[in-house]
Amino acid sequence: MIFNTFSGRDVDFSSLETQGHKFVIQDIAHGLSNICRFSGQASRFYSVGHHCLVLSSLFGDPKLRLAALLHDASEAYMGDVPTPVKVQIPEYSRMEYVILSQVAKRNLLPWPFPDIIWKKDSELGCVEAQNLFYIIPAWAKGAYFDLPAIFYEALTSDQVAKMYLDTYFSCVQDIMRKV
Repeated sequence: MIFNTFSGRDVDFSSLETQGHKFVIQDIAHGLSNICRFSGQASRFYSVGHHCLVLSSLFGDPKLRLAALLHDASEAYMGDVPTPVKVQIPEYSRMEYVILSQVAKRNLLPWPFPDIIWKKDSELGCVEAQNLFYIIPAWAKGAYFDLPAIFYEALTSDQVAKMYLDTYFSCVQDIMRKV
């Protein structure tokens, strides 16, 4: 049950609890920039990495920005599984939890991430769907806010990966200044 990453690391899915040192930002940025949100059912390619950049831009505090950037990090290793499918696969949810807890620990962030991250992520998902689907799904109605300009940029996966890494290092630098 070995998974090979972009950087050449071997992640052993049979012992995720001991693999935290293998969940590195380069693999996360690369993986998320190449995975399409909404299982590819949107009107244009919009990566999970792009989504994480948008979510991160909604926060001012650097720790919240970093948590928002990393909130889908497990998907770099497991793919973006739609919520209606994910809830049917308890083992997926367990592995997702373990990977995210390891990523949080590796980045000196609290785990679980603050509730505001998940609340804004849910609201953002609705607003993204309103803008990315030709027919707005029923679950996406209700939430609304103006999306930051970065949402509307047509970005390649390489651009997203670079922006993801730049945002990561900017957050880390801002956090270190406060210490």
